[in-house]
Amino acid sequence: PYVQRLDDLISGGGNLDDVIELSKEAAYAFEPIPVSDVPRPRIGIVGEIYVRSNRFSNNDVIRTIENLGGEVLIPPVGEWFFYTSHTRYIDARKRGDYRTVVRNTITEYIQSGDARKIEAVFEPTCRNFHEPKIKETIAYGEKYVHPTFEGEAIISVGKAIDFVNKGCTGVVNVMPFTCMPGTIVTAIFKAVQRDYDNVPVLNMAYDGLEQANTLTRIEAFMHQAEQRTGAQVGAVSV
Repeated sequence: PYVQRLDDLISGGGNLDDVIELSKEAAYAFEPIPVSDVPRPRIGIVGEIYVRSNRFSNNDVIRTIENLGGEVLIPPVGEWFFYTSHTRYIDARKRGDYRTVVRNTITEYIQSGDARKIEAVFEPTCRNFHEPKIKETIAYGEKYVHPTFEGEAIISVGKAIDFVNKGCTGVVNVMPFTCMPGTIVTAIFKAVQRDYDNVPVLNMAYDGLEQANTLTRIEAFMHQAEQRTGAQVGAVSV
């Protein structure tokens, strides 16, 4: 209900203070929910922005992983907004368009400040809450993808490395079928695995149809992640 209330609030013209108040109410409601301290394989999800965020488009991969005993981390949608803002700033500087540089800098400063105010409401109750600045994510990824090759590839690789550094024992890369950035990431992840202790990686392409072997692939991936975690993986109720 809080997601729907937030949607109604924003579409109805609510301001930042209204969003923060609703966030505080949600945080208060969520806090009493019991949380198991049993260690679980922690899985980071990266990939195409819409597919990774929309449960229909990714065949509810998050819930599938959770049902197999995993704990899922997924980047916020805002990561893409900050990335496009960063590339717009770089392009404007190259063109000598300093009006856009100044306007973009001010906009990003305000957006970042607003995001921090909302995040601060939930930070006390969330584990590994810190999201790297977009420049940090790009810095992680640029060892494998040159920053001038713009798009989701560099932030998918960079965020995957951030997840591994935070203790994730597996990474899932989701993408639409024949997605060029996703296909590039799939190839690059072989080098990432080589450099990061052969971390398990699962590349999932979606075309709107359910694949017969999808669950089998995820189960095999989860058992690989489990071996790095020491947690027992199996069906759990959620």
